[in-house]
Amino acid sequence: MNADITKLMNDEIDENDLSRAPINLNITNMIPINLKLLMWYNYEIPPVKLKMTNTGRTVIISGEWNIERPYLTSGPLLNDYSFSQMHFHWGPNDMTGSEHFVDGGSQPMELHAVHYKTEYLNQESAMTQIDGIIILVYLFKLQTAVNPAFNSIVNSLPLLHQPHSTVHIILEPLIKILRPFIQDYFLYRGAITKRNFCHWIKWLISREPIGISLEQTAEFRKLNNKKYKPNLNNCKPLRDEKNTCVFHINPSGSCYASLLPIPHDSPPLTASQRAFTMEE
Repeated sequence: MNADITKLMNDEIDENDLSRAPINLNITNMIPINLKLLMWYNYEIPPVKLKMTNTGRTVIISGEWNIERPYLTSGPLLNDYSFSQMHFHWGPNDMTGSEHFVDGGSQPMELHAVHYKTEYLNQESAMTQIDGIIILVYLFKLQTAVNPAFNSIVNSLPLLHQPHSTVHIILEPLIKILRPFIQDYFLYRGAITKRNFCHWIKWLISREPIGISLEQTAEFRKLNNKKYKPNLNNCKPLRDEKNTCVFHINPSGSCYASLLPIPHDSPPLTASQRAFTMEE
């Protein structure tokens, strides 16, 4: 039954060819739908290599694993999607730094975790397919204290001031940065244009923001772009959401605001962690 609902939802999304990304997210305009839980595998396993690169447009983090790469399945997904890379978006100040807006306002930063359909083998091949790419979106909110989960990243940024520079960072599991969400999140399909090609992407947006301090966001604005000038804005323009069908997956009881408060409890267990716990 869940597979039928998921297919119907994806068919509805795929028929909406006019939608573009990013958009403003407003929970009152979304379609609530209940699906199986989104399953996260291997996000708690440290990589054997983790590098960070200043591309001149953004900061990309990619890694290598001895075993199967971290991947997502179930929920709104009809197939497995493997982790490829994550990157950041920011603006000239902490009032405007996210690509997606929430209830009409911008957030200080935004993180994208890019995943490709596993059967396509890599992100490059998947980008040519209509069902090839999903992106997890995490929006940031300011907090007074430094977020220790980002110490390794932020402390390495001074080594990446110039474009096309790369540094290896501490081998930490993705779950330290990407807090798993298994329900109560948003989903839509929106196209982006890259090198004159239109790429269709499914966006899964966490309602739980990531906390970050003023000192930490400031380090990103010290990076230079491809013209060797300070990279003060790498956000795409906001698109009109009126042609976009946005789903609210497995809603919780809280629908007062689109974003929830910064979480301070332990993240939910991944599917592989739950399986290990059951074996003990």
